[in-house]
Amino acid sequence: MTEPAVPLRLFIAVNPPPEVRERLGLLLRRLKFPLARAGITRAKAAQIQLPLKFLADVPADAAGDLAAAIRRGSKGIPPFTLRGETLGVFPGGRKPRVIWAGVGGELEVLRRLQEGVERETGCWRAPERGNFART
Repeated sequence: MTEPAVPLRLFIAVNPPPEVRERLGLLLRRLKFPLARAGITRAKAAQIQLPLKFLADVPADAAGDLAAAIRRGSKGIPPFTLRGETLGVFPGGRKPRVIWAGVGGELEVLRRLQEGVERETGCWRAPERGNFART
């Protein structure tokens, strides 16, 4: 009897180019001390991403189907340019847990990408308790 595969915790995200990640990483390094005082762990530059959708526990054997759905959802989306515009924290300034960067630029193309990915992966949902379900 084989052990069941460990589910994968997945995000669908846009990965910024390495130079953008590096610049954001430099900014985070400058903020290291204030972040540590606030109890925020600084992300590595390689972990910086623009999330489009969160999926909780995805069975490992479903990853191929999910990847195909993402490819369908992003088909026809041209390369686009975004720029960083703002920084903020979540949930609030008193006890921040996440630093976010707001973007500007070709937001219409980004919106079309997000809508296409959502349309093609809409049957994949992340239930409250972390049990993955495909409807």
